[in-house]
Amino acid sequence: RLQSSLVPQGTTSAGEREIVGSMEPANEVGGDYYDVLHLPDGRIGLAIADVSGKGLEGCLVMTMVSVLLRALRGTHTSPAAMLAALDERLCESLRPGVFVTMVYAVLDPERGTLVWASAGHNPLLVRRAATGTVERLASPGIPLAALHTGAIRRTLRDHTVELAPAVAQLLERAG
Repeated sequence: RLQSSLVPQGTTSAGEREIVGSMEPANEVGGDYYDVLHLPDGRIGLAIADVSGKGLEGCLVMTMVSVLLRALRGTHTSPAAMLAALDERLCESLRPGVFVTMVYAVLDPERGTLVWASAGHNPLLVRRAATGTVERLASPGIPLAALHTGAIRRTLRDHTVELAPAVAQLLERAG
């Protein structure tokens, strides 16, 4: 119940779009995580992450990620900058060998754009409803806290995807 309380329940409206997610951990608790965050400027932050390891340790690290993301959400407008800040904070606390793969994106409902960056997470898939095509969006970022050197900043890049009016779907490819 505690882990479930950290992820969004129900639907989030973002202009003419609706954001819905679900999560089913492989074990009773684990390091899987997603979130939908209302940002101060009316945009929406979207996070999908997976912590190395499972069980209670993964759940505790996931809780740290959730708290840090919520605390920092108003301070970084760039997804790459947000991931770099999370990496810096996590490196202060996590032992070597514990890392987090994560995609962080910012949806601008008025412009219909999604700006995203990846820290070693699975590629995103965008399904174009008008054509039925699926675009695979990959990025070479390394996982958060994988290297306690700050090297992640050299691998993170913001990418922009134009979304068709209320018809594109953002999906995560199951790993």
